[in-house]
Amino acid sequence: MSSAAFAKNIVKLAELLPAHLRNPQVGIVCGSGLGTLAESITERVIVPYSTLEGFGESTGACLAAS
Repeated sequence: MSSAAFAKNIVKLAELLPAHLRNPQVGIVCGSGLGTLAESITERVIVPYSTLEGFGESTGACLAAS
């Protein structure tokens, strides 16, 4: 993916997020192997892929249980 295409995707993603999530201090995207890390964070906002236009539904087994 070119840097221009990557930048375009970042802008589109930012537009899809709720306004209060557009200027985070820290962002962590956890794959299926990092569920323990995600669970240890006390102030978190979970944005399911299925709520973001153009993103597929997660197939991670640990996500199906939550």
